[in-house]
Amino acid sequence: FFVFIPRQAGAMLPVYNARHPRDDGYPLLKRIKHVARTARLRSPRRLGMVVFWTIVLVAGVAVFRSLSFSRPAPSKDVDVNYLQNFEYTVDPDAYRPSRPSRPKPAQDNNNADIPNALHHSSLPVAEEVGEQTQPEVAPDTLAPTQEPSAGSISSDDVNARRRNAVRDAFVHAWSGYKEHAWGADELRPVTNRTNFSWGGFGITLFDAIDTMLLMGYGGDQLDLGVELGKGVADGAWFKEAMAHIKNVNWEKDHDASLFEYTIRYIGGLLGAYELCREPVLLTQAQQLAERMMPAFTSPSAIPYVKVNLHSGAASNPGWTQQSSVLAEVGSIQLEFSYLSRHTQDPRYQMRAEGVFNELRALNEKQTQMRGLYPVYINPNGPAFSNNLVTLGGLGDSFYEYLLKYYLLEGKSNSIWREMYDESVDAIIEHLVDRSDGAGQRPLVYIAESSHGNKIPEMDHLVCYVPGMLALGAQDFAQPPHEASQGAKIRERQQRDMSLAQDLLETCYHLYESQPSGIGPERVSFKGKEGARYKVVSGKYLLRPETLESIFVMWRVTGNDTYREWGWKIFQAIEQHCRTPSSFSGLVDVGADTFVWNDSMQSFFFAETLKYLYLLFSPNDLLPLDRYVFTTEAHPLAIMKPKT
Repeated sequence: FFVFIPRQAGAMLPVYNARHPRDDGYPLLKRIKHVARTARLRSPRRLGMVVFWTIVLVAGVAVFRSLSFSRPAPSKDVDVNYLQNFEYTVDPDAYRPSRPSRPKPAQDNNNADIPNALHHSSLPVAEEVGEQTQPEVAPDTLAPTQEPSAGSISSDDVNARRRNAVRDAFVHAWSGYKEHAWGADELRPVTNRTNFSWGGFGITLFDAIDTMLLMGYGGDQLDLGVELGKGVADGAWFKEAMAHIKNVNWEKDHDASLFEYTIRYIGGLLGAYELCREPVLLTQAQQLAERMMPAFTSPSAIPYVKVNLHSGAASNPGWTQQSSVLAEVGSIQLEFSYLSRHTQDPRYQMRAEGVFNELRALNEKQTQMRGLYPVYINPNGPAFSNNLVTLGGLGDSFYEYLLKYYLLEGKSNSIWREMYDESVDAIIEHLVDRSDGAGQRPLVYIAESSHGNKIPEMDHLVCYVPGMLALGAQDFAQPPHEASQGAKIRERQQRDMSLAQDLLETCYHLYESQPSGIGPERVSFKGKEGARYKVVSGKYLLRPETLESIFVMWRVTGNDTYREWGWKIFQAIEQHCRTPSSFSGLVDVGADTFVWNDSMQSFFFAETLKYLYLLFSPNDLLPLDRYVFTTEAHPLAIMKPKT
């Protein structure tokens, strides 16, 4: 197919990452459409050949998938223990890898597994994706954890058992990574291959280590006093991880993403440092940050988004027309500020905070939709490069960091809170919308905007917004105010909490309404008669955003409904994503056949499992008024303002 595409089109292939930088790629047809359009196929003969081979390729894929061995999708009310009695048609040994038996999950007794050192009273204040169908496996190696019968035990015991089930999922996933991909960036959880797409430093290990500590797999590192499985209770996993981290050398001829390396590598190191205070974690974070600093050599305060770790050459990718990306430059402030505070080196915070100041100045020049920020920024101007506004891919975590940076800095600078409030006001005015009712209650969602025109679509990534709104509506998150402002602030709090609840209901509905019980990657709220939404992209990448908001809403409301939602999502992940060696995303959550995509990104450890674990833990484990979670869910203690 690509023989007939002009050479310049090859440079445009990375465009499928444009909408979802952390995604595994646009659907094939959208990729082909974009490449064909950008290639300027003026020759009728060449265009005809492209069309012919496109049809051949699509037909071949359709035939292949129709012949694939797979199992039918279970109904929505499928028994959680279905794996023990399901009859598979696939060869039992088709994809069954050899692996050690899973360590026995810890036995929980009255929340004894919660680290004492992490309680409120003791904390310091401060590649290509392959498709595989689900094979037959032995029930004792793959069956999900069963829920105790209702009414048989107390609610505390229910949550303790659910917490242990999440911990067991971590053990299963980490055991597979350790056996098949140790030191590599990611495990391909079906084929048990590896990849080195994040520099080959072991990004899964860095992203997962603070979750490991929270769950008690640090041995006596946190004085946990928890009875764990054999080979884990002595902190063996933590020691192995630390040995790997100590030996990492960041000097490598590799183009690193400022955003991803900050939130995953640096953030993972700092989150673990917050929990255990191992000096090497802070040292490695600072060494990597030093290699990222050339990103700030642009003519303005807006950095470039990639840096060569060896040469220091900084640039922007071609698919952005040499522009920087809002979410990438606006989601480094928490990590860089925390790093400056603990290394006594102000340069990191100054550079990161300068981005917010520059964006604020650019936004003040806008005559329309003040408070909303286009996703592409020319760092040479600086100036916004287009008019696309989204709280999904390319824009999402910037808005979250306005609020969280304000909180992390001990509410010492009200400018960040003002920017956040202005953005929320603009989101409500310009982007919040409702679906057609289709005879039911309409779904509240956040649309996108291009040139002022509303696009009625929403990413899974947007489902972090309910948690953000709920966090911002809490008393501890409010700026100091005079008594005369009290009524206005209370009105804002009620408005934001109401919107947060409505949005989270939508996000959860996208899960429960699918045959798999798992939410799709992207949906549209227009165009399908008789339905409140239609699926644009049905894949599932083990994403955490809905679970993040469920966790925050549970913490701020105490409503047990949110815990039940989280448990149902966890059960669906256990049923459909658990492979013999780990967990895999799905190709299509609404298909008649659920197909694994052979991908497990590091945020499954860092975010998805962490938020689930905290959801069933006591509220004094990393309380929200004393900790801020980065966009990668790494916990950083709220700092006391400098005096």
